[in-house]
Amino acid sequence: MAMAQLSENLFFEALHDGKLLSFKLNSSDEVTIDAWHQKVEEELTAWDAEYPYLSMYDMTSDGVIFTLYMREKSESMNDLRQDVSGRVALVMEPSMAERLMKSFAKKLKVDHSREIKIFFNQRKALAWLEELIKE
Repeated sequence: MAMAQLSENLFFEALHDGKLLSFKLNSSDEVTIDAWHQKVEEELTAWDAEYPYLSMYDMTSDGVIFTLYMREKSESMNDLRQDVSGRVALVMEPSMAERLMKSFAKKLKVDHSREIKIFFNQRKALAWLEELIKE
């Protein structure tokens, strides 16, 4: 399946027969963040809790900056479906990762059923997510 364009600056692809979800954000404007939040909410709502939720959020585009609105929506996504375990890989530039860590990464690792890890390239992020895929 090729990447589907969900909004002007948001792309989505389901990999491994839908067992791994890949999102590419090219902006952190509210329209993009709202579309991202909506798609994650749709996917998690329908997710079978028997399987780990595996998702990659690629935020390496120059148009993505970490905003308070993005933080609020991210926290909201992490609160969804606590009965679903899994992993979320955040792919971003080192400068954005540093700001994220200072801002709220510690909060994301507390009381959530999905492990969150930051990567600087997609290949390593996908390999980490694919560890939990049972063919």
